Amino acid sequence: MALQITVSRTPEQLAADAAALSTVDWPRVWSGFGTGDPAGWCESFGWELITIGRSDDCTVRLPSGGTLSLAAPRRSGNGPAIREGVVPGWRVEAETGADNPGILDSAETEWMPYLDAVRTVLGDPSGRTPPGLAEGQPFRSASWRLEGALAELSAFPSDDVGSGRIPGDLGLDLVIRADTPDAS
Repeated sequence: MALQITVSRTPEQLAADAAALSTVDWPRVWSGFGTGDPAGWCESFGWELITIGRSDDCTVRLPSGGTLSLAAPRRSGNGPAIREGVVPGWRVEAETGADNPGILDSAETEWMPYLDAVRTVLGDPSGRTPPGLAEGQPFRSASWRLEGALAELSAFPSDDVGSGRIPGDLGLDLVIRADTPDAS
């Protein structure tokens, strides 16, 4: 079975990233930097701007050393300028479709150390999903409410993992979204 780890922040490093994000003024993040200076906006949160893309999309370096990719909505509307932030923790890729079952085995092994580490910073999760494999759903997830945000640690496989037709992958990431009444 050939699997390749392509991103690997240790559980302790991801917990440090969660700690760095737990006190952020998220409503101000969701507003984006507008016509202002993107680098200055990032610095106001203690972040270093690494890249900037379309609209308010950008990647920043956190004081903890991790990266946070902030994504703007892909459609116009009255919603937030930034829709979510993703801190990559651990990612595994299969070499062939036949290797896909090993992805879930690896995720099962890695899940608890990451969950336990983030739990030491954010406390017990306010929500969890049981392990499973359904298209468009995380394999495992746990969530926490922050001030103005919902943080979710999720192990999310590509749709290819279940099919085995082509090589799949799975990312174990910390995702931050605006905390709205319909967020869950």
